[in-house]
Amino acid sequence: MTSNTPEGEGTAHTIKSPHSGGPAPPGFASVLRYFLRLGTLGFGGPIAVVGYMQRDLVQACGWISKQDFLDGVALGQTMPGPLAAQVARWVGYLKRACAGLLPVDAVAVCPCCASRGQAAVRRGYLRPVAVNAG
Repeated sequence: MTSNTPEGEGTAHTIKSPHSGGPAPPGFASVLRYFLRLGTLGFGGPIAVVGYMQRDLVQACGWISKQDFLDGVALGQTMPGPLAAQVARWVGYLKRACAGLLPVDAVAVCPCCASRGQAAVRRGYLRPVAVNAG
């Protein structure tokens, strides 16, 4: 069976940008899918998750430059809150300016918060709240 895909162009990682000769920048939906996966399945503390981001976004995919990534880590270290969330927001900002901050934050942080909330309800630390509609 023959493939219609030219050799070496089977994945998004090998598509070359016509301007730079490097990988084509991903669509914003690809960035959101990456952070949803990382937020749902990522394991470890903020430093470990930031290491996953560097490995995936800088080294493997080439979606952002090493210097942009390091700038995001430095900025995240100066701000309150988890470093991994700050770096994720930085990547969203790089991809879509201010419009990229909240969507990336939502898909990167909400899965963890939802799973912790479910665990707290199951263990009896929190009780479900009934909402009256009238």
